[in-house]
Formats: sequence, structure tokens, C-alpha cells
Amino acid sequence: MNIVADVSRPLCVIEAYLEIEMIPEGLKRIAAAINLDSDEQFKLRIQFGISCIQRVKGLLTDNQIADALSIGEKFAEGECARDDLDNAAALAAKAAQSHAGSGSLDGSGNAAVSVGRGVAAALAGRALEASEYAAYASVYAYASYAVSDLSAYVPEQEWQITRLKELACYA
Repeated sequence: MNIVADVSRPLCVIEAYLEIEMIPEGLKRIAAAINLDSDEQFKLRIQFGISCIQRVKGLLTDNQIADALSIGEKFAEGECARDDLDNAAALAAKAAQSHAGSGSLDGSGNAAVSVGRGVAAALAGRALEASEYAAYASVYAYASYAVSDLSAYVPEQEWQITRLKELACYA
């Protein structure tokens, strides 16, 4: 299965492909409560998106995307400027669009595509989209047959909810 997406649009291609809602209600509630989409929460969106992607970054196969992720990590730590992040986001989006995926039976190439697109989303401040791609990649990498089984996503989604609460100091 090759997944092709326009990473500049907010709808996650995984959602469209599987016709299922990938963002758990608990994560949506927290995001709404802390106004995650506001300009004031931009850095938090980057931090959360990066945190989600870091859990699956071992699946990355594209050095350009890995380099862009490193810049995002530096931004999240306050070690580089917004212009650097914006440039990295553009580079990641372009590289993610050019990744062809894989015909391999284990699905690892397609998981790499999802991580790449997740990096692009994270660096652009689309944290919830990045979390979707990260959860999908984590499931696809170990059991491609399980991608349509919502229960397969629960451990990653529970971690994501906990992580967003931690980053936002949300009780």
C-alpha cells in the first residue's frame, strides 16, 4: 500500500484512507482545553509534535527529513530561531512528498513515509496531525495488518495523551 498525501492540508491521509478517526477523544479534549491551536501555543505544538515523532524516528530513512527533525528538536529546546524551523519545515514537507514508500511485505517503507509526513506536520505546528502519523507508523511498522484495528493504536495514543498533559502542565 502506497499512501500519497498533501502534507500541507490538515486532514490526515491515514484518516481518509482508513475512514476512521485517528485522534482519540481524550487528546482532542486536552487540545481544546489548552487552546492548542492558538498562536500562543505554537511552541507547545512543536514540542508535542516532535515528542510524538521522536518515538518513531528510528523508522526514518530519509536523511533530509532526519536533519529537519534535528532542527525541530533544537527549536523545541530553544536552541534555534523560528526562521530555521520554518526552513526545516519546508524542507521536510518537500522531502516527505517525494518519498515513494515501499513494496516490502513488512511495511517498514510505508511506516517511514508516515514518519516523514509526521515530521513535516510537526515542524509546521500541526501537532495533532503529527501524532496521527506517529501512531500509524508505530502500528504499521510492527504489524501492517493491524492498521485498521483501532485497539492497536491505544498504547501510543495513551502515551500521547500523557505527554501532552505533561508538556502543557495539564492535570
